[in-house]
Amino acid sequence: MKNFMNAMLPSLSTLMMTACCGDGSALQIEDKGWPSGCTPGYEKGVSAPYCGVLEGCLISAGGANFPDRSVVEGGVKRLYSDIACLKDDNWMKIGELPFEAAYGGCLQHEDRLLTIGGNDGKASFADVLSISIVDGKVHVSPCTSLPYAVEQAGYAIDGDRIFVCGGVSDGKPCRHVLAGDISGNEISWSELIELPELMVQPIVLAHEGRLYVWGGFDPENKKVGGQGWCLDKGADQWRQVSGGKDGMTFTGSSAVRLGDGCLAVIGGVDKEIFTWGINISTPEDRIRYLTMEPSEYRFNRILMIFHPENEEWTEAAEAAELALAGAGIATDGQALYVTGGEIKPGVRTPATWKLKAYRK
Repeated sequence: MKNFMNAMLPSLSTLMMTACCGDGSALQIEDKGWPSGCTPGYEKGVSAPYCGVLEGCLISAGGANFPDRSVVEGGVKRLYSDIACLKDDNWMKIGELPFEAAYGGCLQHEDRLLTIGGNDGKASFADVLSISIVDGKVHVSPCTSLPYAVEQAGYAIDGDRIFVCGGVSDGKPCRHVLAGDISGNEISWSELIELPELMVQPIVLAHEGRLYVWGGFDPENKKVGGQGWCLDKGADQWRQVSGGKDGMTFTGSSAVRLGDGCLAVIGGVDKEIFTWGINISTPEDRIRYLTMEPSEYRFNRILMIFHPENEEWTEAAEAAELALAGAGIATDGQALYVTGGEIKPGVRTPATWKLKAYRK
């Protein structure tokens, strides 16, 4: 399966890059529905799930929502432990995580998924889990935990090495960067050079000894970042790289690495609107912020591709369905899958989108 994915993903990247470039390509978007038979409340959609592809099946696990009342009405956030699978266009529940979880990372490692950190509804946690499918049944087993609890970090994998960058640890934003060397369910963790700025909800790419980080926001100083940073192998400091189009942030975006090393990115908040949101100081402004129409938040609608060979971004396609924050994202080598996410603060969508480029 790993060799198949590596063979197919470069062609996916090429088609995605040309989808809206006037060469006769287009982006096909299909609604693949939403899991049924899960814990009551899950049917309303979740954000921040753990997503990946196993044995040709799209996996979505955990996630969070406000199932009873909206945020502005004082609704209580709920987290889930359900593991659901999309196979042959049919969703089904196939198992459960050992605890309710969301806001962590999910990375593909050979024939399994690794979930990394997150929040269990009470606090951040350090657990790392291995999810696999054996003889049609889901298996969840523990791996070596992180050296500290973390959520809303950036996560990446390159071969047998995974990276965890920034996020929130013990209730506070941090600049930590972890590298983990994988051997079965054992992971040897080490600290790398800290990030040059606080980044909560960044996106990350690891490629050929380079570690790239973009986004997120700094809740301590109430700033929203858009700059990109790169740590070259053996370097003792981070260097700046392109951060996308002017004024953009990748906070709340969802990203997945393609087989040729490119990074596909969808969704994310608008830098100006989100900056206003995290700096609100009056109840009246908070109500105004939380009750706007989805379009007023100006979530990113553009599918973007980062090319590490020249460290540049291209805009592959634009669609209203991609205007999400905190969605799950995965690829099977032929298409991208986007699950759940927010259409506005506190409001999730119960939809799964399949994105595939094709020649007209």
